[in-house]
Amino acid sequence: MLWKNTDYASQVLKQLFDLQCTRIISGQVIPDEPTFNLTVRNSNVLSMRTRSLNKGTYVVGHRFFFSFFNFKVASMIAFHANYVKGEKEKYQRLEAIRLRSINDYSWMILYFKSLIGEVKKRIKTQAL
Repeated sequence: MLWKNTDYASQVLKQLFDLQCTRIISGQVIPDEPTFNLTVRNSNVLSMRTRSLNKGTYVVGHRFFFSFFNFKVASMIAFHANYVKGEKEKYQRLEAIRLRSINDYSWMILYFKSLIGEVKKRIKTQAL
Protein backbone atom coordinates (compact mmCIF):
# COMPACT_ATOMS: atom_id res chain seq x y z
CA MET A 1 0.00 0.00 0.00
CA LEU A 2 1.05 3.56 -0.56
CA TRP A 3 0.10 5.85 2.33
CA LYS A 4 0.59 9.58 2.64
CA ASN A 5 3.58 10.35 4.83
CA THR A 6 1.93 11.90 7.88
CA ASP A 7 2.45 11.38 11.61
CA TYR A 8 -1.09 10.05 11.94
CA ALA A 9 -0.60 7.52 9.12
CA SER A 10 2.67 6.38 10.73
CA GLN A 11 0.90 5.84 14.07
CA VAL A 12 -1.87 3.81 12.42
CA LEU A 13 0.64 1.68 10.51
CA LYS A 14 2.63 1.03 13.69
CA GLN A 15 -0.57 -0.08 15.45
CA LEU A 16 -1.36 -2.43 12.56
CA PHE A 17 2.17 -3.83 12.55
CA ASP A 18 2.23 -4.36 16.33
CA LEU A 19 -1.17 -6.08 16.33
CA GLN A 20 -0.27 -8.38 13.47
CA CYS A 21 3.13 -9.28 15.01
CA THR A 22 1.51 -10.06 18.35
CA ARG A 23 -1.06 -12.32 16.70
CA ILE A 24 1.49 -14.13 14.54
CA ILE A 25 3.86 -14.71 17.47
CA SER A 26 0.98 -16.18 19.47
CA GLY A 27 0.23 -18.61 16.62
CA GLN A 28 -2.73 -16.75 15.13
CA VAL A 29 -1.90 -16.04 11.50
CA ILE A 30 -3.99 -13.03 10.54
CA PRO A 31 -4.03 -11.43 7.08
CA ASP A 32 -3.66 -7.67 6.52
CA GLU A 33 -7.31 -6.82 5.86
CA PRO A 34 -8.70 -8.41 9.06
CA THR A 35 -5.84 -6.75 10.98
CA PHE A 36 -6.84 -3.37 9.61
CA ASN A 37 -10.54 -3.92 10.33
CA LEU A 38 -9.80 -5.12 13.88
CA THR A 39 -7.60 -2.10 14.58
CA VAL A 40 -10.26 0.31 13.34
CA ARG A 41 -13.06 -1.37 15.32
CA ASN A 42 -10.99 -1.40 18.54
CA SER A 43 -9.90 2.23 18.37
CA ASN A 44 -12.28 5.03 19.34
CA VAL A 45 -10.17 7.57 17.47
CA LEU A 46 -9.88 5.45 14.34
CA SER A 47 -13.50 4.33 14.30
CA MET A 48 -14.66 7.95 14.59
CA ARG A 49 -12.27 9.02 11.82
CA THR A 50 -12.89 6.04 9.55
CA ARG A 51 -15.70 5.52 7.08
CA SER A 52 -16.28 3.25 4.11
CA LEU A 53 -13.50 3.47 1.60
CA ASN A 54 -14.19 5.68 -1.39
CA LYS A 55 -13.08 4.36 -4.79
CA GLY A 56 -11.59 7.76 -5.61
CA THR A 57 -9.43 7.97 -2.51
CA TYR A 58 -8.60 4.29 -1.96
CA VAL A 59 -7.62 2.83 -5.31
CA VAL A 60 -7.47 -0.96 -5.53
CA GLY A 61 -4.69 -2.36 -7.71
CA HIS A 62 -6.90 -4.27 -10.15
CA ARG A 63 -8.67 -0.99 -11.07
CA PHE A 64 -5.40 0.75 -11.90
CA PHE A 65 -5.89 0.90 -15.69
CA PHE A 66 -9.59 1.68 -15.57
CA SER A 67 -9.50 4.37 -12.93
CA PHE A 68 -6.07 5.94 -13.37
CA PHE A 69 -7.47 8.89 -15.32
CA ASN A 70 -10.68 9.16 -13.27
CA PHE A 71 -9.34 9.68 -9.77
CA LYS A 72 -7.62 12.78 -8.47
CA VAL A 73 -4.18 11.86 -7.19
CA ALA A 74 -4.18 14.80 -4.76
CA SER A 75 -7.24 13.37 -2.97
CA MET A 76 -5.99 9.78 -3.01
CA ILE A 77 -5.25 8.32 0.42
CA ALA A 78 -3.93 4.90 -0.58
CA PHE A 79 -3.26 2.65 -3.55
CA HIS A 80 -3.69 -1.01 -2.67
CA ALA A 81 -1.21 -2.94 -4.81
CA ASN A 82 -2.20 -6.31 -3.39
CA TYR A 83 -3.78 -7.47 -6.66
CA VAL A 84 -0.68 -6.55 -8.66
CA LYS A 85 1.55 -9.60 -9.17
CA GLY A 86 5.30 -9.17 -9.27
CA GLU A 87 7.64 -6.71 -7.61
CA LYS A 88 8.45 -4.92 -10.88
CA GLU A 89 4.77 -4.48 -11.73
CA LYS A 90 3.94 -3.14 -8.26
CA TYR A 91 6.85 -0.70 -8.44
CA GLN A 92 5.82 0.56 -11.89
CA ARG A 93 2.27 1.28 -10.81
CA LEU A 94 3.21 2.85 -7.49
CA GLU A 95 5.88 4.98 -9.15
CA ALA A 96 3.43 6.04 -11.90
CA ILE A 97 1.04 7.27 -9.20
CA ARG A 98 3.83 9.06 -7.32
CA LEU A 99 5.04 10.80 -10.48
CA ARG A 100 1.51 11.76 -11.45
CA SER A 101 0.96 13.24 -7.98
CA ILE A 102 3.88 15.63 -8.50
CA ASN A 103 2.80 16.46 -12.07
CA ASP A 104 5.80 14.72 -13.63
CA TYR A 105 4.56 13.51 -17.00
CA SER A 106 7.06 10.65 -17.12
CA TRP A 107 4.34 8.70 -15.24
CA MET A 108 2.93 7.93 -18.69
CA ILE A 109 5.96 5.77 -19.56
CA LEU A 110 5.41 3.57 -16.49
CA TYR A 111 1.66 3.49 -17.07
CA PHE A 112 2.11 2.22 -20.63
CA LYS A 113 4.83 -0.25 -19.60
CA SER A 114 2.37 -1.68 -17.06
CA LEU A 115 -0.39 -1.74 -19.65
CA ILE A 116 1.78 -3.52 -22.23
CA GLY A 117 2.90 -6.04 -19.59
CA GLU A 118 -0.70 -6.76 -18.67
CA VAL A 119 -1.71 -7.22 -22.32
CA LYS A 120 1.22 -9.62 -22.87
CA LYS A 121 0.14 -11.69 -19.85
CA ARG A 122 -3.42 -11.93 -21.12
CA ILE A 123 -2.32 -12.89 -24.64
CA LYS A 124 -0.02 -15.57 -23.18
CA THR A 125 -2.89 -16.90 -21.03
CA GLN A 126 -5.24 -16.99 -24.04
CA ALA A 127 -2.65 -18.87 -26.08
CA LEU A 128 -2.47 -21.66 -23.51
